[in-house]
Amino acid sequence: MIGPLIFTFVLLALGAAALWGLSLRDDDVSIVDIGWGLGVVLVTWVALAHSYPTERHWLLAILVTLWGVRLSGHLYLRHEGEDTRYQRIRDRHGDAFRYSSMYLVFGLQAALLWFIALPLQICELTDPHPSPELGTLDSLGMVLFFLGFAIETGADVHLYLWKRDPANLGKVLDAGLWKYSRHPNYFGEILVWWGFYFVAAASGWAAIGIWSPILVAYLLLKVSGIPALEAELGARKRDYASYIARTSMLIPMPPKPEAPTLVQLDVDEEADTAEQNKPKFKQRPPEAIEPIDLDPTIDLGDEFDRSNRG
Repeated sequence: MIGPLIFTFVLLALGAAALWGLSLRDDDVSIVDIGWGLGVVLVTWVALAHSYPTERHWLLAILVTLWGVRLSGHLYLRHEGEDTRYQRIRDRHGDAFRYSSMYLVFGLQAALLWFIALPLQICELTDPHPSPELGTLDSLGMVLFFLGFAIETGADVHLYLWKRDPANLGKVLDAGLWKYSRHPNYFGEILVWWGFYFVAAASGWAAIGIWSPILVAYLLLKVSGIPALEAELGARKRDYASYIARTSMLIPMPPKPEAPTLVQLDVDEEADTAEQNKPKFKQRPPEAIEPIDLDPTIDLGDEFDRSNRG
């Protein structure tokens, strides 16, 4: 088992070096993200090639391929220059970043990919235990995978098409899955990796690799995913703060009712005060009004003329 694992590590190192060379040509290290999904696919199939495949081995390899090809394809289609995360790192390191990115970005990503995908490789390299037949854990893994895959794909496609409309520039997507979660694509990604874990865990030794889905979730929630993205969106989009206030961060949930603003509260209070201070008049019933006896000797027209003349 050790030999194939060393081999996949070397392959990822060579792939990272090749991508680094391309980044020097374009001054854009974001290409490393495009290679992430395909890198996981690569090490999974290399491990499979060093084993005697069973249904579980083929199942896991196919699931990983569906996820990895879609993810890399999506990142390639939406790519529009270097990601702001990498731009900030480039600004901090200056001209030296062209060379330091080899280990700061590409080397680190390759090592992280290999480590996160280690349970998948172990599953492919080990004999099925306790049974080669698909069972409950495999079924649970497939349910989580396809649920997460559908959520992630649907959210990504919706956002991609929405951003292509110039009328949406500067606006916040608040429809579909994005109405119930600020990051439904990340929620789907986490479910996908739990799906991988349960399929791999059914093979026995790969069950120790529970760090894999946990680490993926931690990176998305606390490191390179949500914190950086929400800081950027909050600075660029005026309505993003109210979107955060009413929308679940990760797990899709019904949106919260919007709290009234200070201006709305002031207007409501003024309206209540005006209503309370309005003078109250009691209307007398018609039968309570006493008739006025007019002196027939008075010329009302003459009296009106005099009052107007002062």
